[in-house]
Amino acid sequence: AKTFESRGGTIHLNSPVKRIEVEGKKAKGITLENGEFIPADFVVASTDSNETFQKLLPDVKMPKFFSDRYEQKDGYKLLSAFQFSFQTTLDLSEAPRMSDFLVEPFNIGPQTITHYGVRNFSFDKTLSRGKKTLLTILLPTHEETYDYLASLSKEEYVAEKERLGRKFLALLEKDLGAKPGEIKLLDVATPLTYTRYTNAFKGAYMSFVTTKHAKGLMEQTILRGYKNILIGGQWLMPPGGLPIAIMIGKHAAYNLCYLDKKPFKNLETKKAKGLLKTKIA
Repeated sequence: AKTFESRGGTIHLNSPVKRIEVEGKKAKGITLENGEFIPADFVVASTDSNETFQKLLPDVKMPKFFSDRYEQKDGYKLLSAFQFSFQTTLDLSEAPRMSDFLVEPFNIGPQTITHYGVRNFSFDKTLSRGKKTLLTILLPTHEETYDYLASLSKEEYVAEKERLGRKFLALLEKDLGAKPGEIKLLDVATPLTYTRYTNAFKGAYMSFVTTKHAKGLMEQTILRGYKNILIGGQWLMPPGGLPIAIMIGKHAAYNLCYLDKKPFKNLETKKAKGLLKTKIA
């Protein structure tokens, strides 16, 4: 952020975007939820792809690359997860950083849980200080579990989160040999949590999963048919996630320079001679 601002950039916080304003085949800027209009020479939509075309660009037809993947659920799966965060006073400095435990099968809606993995952060002094260590359980799940959680009332949803928190606290105490009070539950995040905070479609933290029924999963960053709209984020290339989003962002910046006839400088190339020679150019 400091580097961006030092180069003349401005960051607007707490400024949710209502839509990208399009006139003909060109974006004029963006309108915020508070009604403020911000003009722009170029717009890069780095939001969730469903959010981009359903909300920010409602009058722009979603590219076939995306619409096919949202509609063909057999070929393109979505992954989400529960995350359980704990604090413990146990000395786990000699324990593995990751461990996996079998459990008596139990259900979360349509999903049957047979094992879980726990991450031990005792090695990371920024997360584990003094005699307190952070533990997390990342429990992968899928779209059907998201739909189950979304079908619950608010009271039922809160009760389900509390049930699962207690369940995994008890499992950890048993599997790590902890006494009552030596492990404390800090937080429970569900697929719905990711949607609430980031507008992630079905709580997905990665792009579409590659299956044997899937086609190629790479898309360009320039929105076809529009002169100054680009797409960023994790949805243009598998497996998605933060590293992919960073790389796609670089491609979008490169192609923006190309469209604007400006040099793009980094360690690999001195200027943009043309669109990147990849399918996400």
